[in-house]
Amino acid sequence: MRSPKTVRIMTYTLLSIAAIVLLSLPKKATLLRALGGERYPDVVVLRGIVRDFVEDHPDFDVVPGNGYGHYCGNIATTLGEDQKPVFVGGGSRVSREWRDAGGNEIAWCMFDASGGDSEGKYHDGPPDNGGITSAETFAQWYRDVLGVNMSTVADITMHRGSDGMYNFRTNKFFPIDGRSPSGGDGHNYHFTFEIVADFVYHESDNQMLRFMGDDDIWVFIDGRLVIDLGGIAGNTDQYIDLKRLNLVDGETYRLHFFHAERHSPKSQWRFQTNIVFDTSRYVPLITDPYD
Repeated sequence: MRSPKTVRIMTYTLLSIAAIVLLSLPKKATLLRALGGERYPDVVVLRGIVRDFVEDHPDFDVVPGNGYGHYCGNIATTLGEDQKPVFVGGGSRVSREWRDAGGNEIAWCMFDASGGDSEGKYHDGPPDNGGITSAETFAQWYRDVLGVNMSTVADITMHRGSDGMYNFRTNKFFPIDGRSPSGGDGHNYHFTFEIVADFVYHESDNQMLRFMGDDDIWVFIDGRLVIDLGGIAGNTDQYIDLKRLNLVDGETYRLHFFHAERHSPKSQWRFQTNIVFDTSRYVPLITDPYD
């Protein structure tokens, strides 16, 4: 009979070998394994990190200088070195949305007149940061900062419909209700939500994303901004056809999603896609598990 010490050593060795094998596998293989080997599962669960903010944070429950609305151009079009969005300021409120040839609203940075897109228009007012106080306050949104926020994990569940689309829809997106202090109506509105996920690009699938929300949403693919729904607004919507991005068929890419719920009384969110995303490689580290 082997001693307990010998068994422990063998166990650690086997776990180490398993970890090395997993990391050495192509991302596509590990992604399919995480999804149970199914290319198109009926249900996909995406895990992200929620950061709950103190009530008096200067970027929450504010009114932008040019009023409530959709603001764009305040975030750099590429992620920073730490894979977080970078505040640049000097943005503007949108008075007319950019659209593709099919009439879908698209991000200003995706505009391509040669493809039949129609150009949007900015509000006549001066540049406006959309209610963001400064680069310093924005840097706290998606980072754990002692005394400013605390973090926990939250999942969203997407179901595949008969049309092949995965959908997440809610008019009450309050992932930390009951786990942190709430507002006067029993809901917690002062939070951000971040998701990092892998996916395989399949050109023949005509892959797309559509997001709608009533506060800020930014989406990056391969480090590039593809959806810019900044600002405190009513429901705004944007769409991206991945064929615009010149991705390589069969390669694995990374999506970064950043959301902020900054104003009551609503928290609405819609996400539609025909892409299978996997968050299993990015288990969030949290500062406070809301014990």
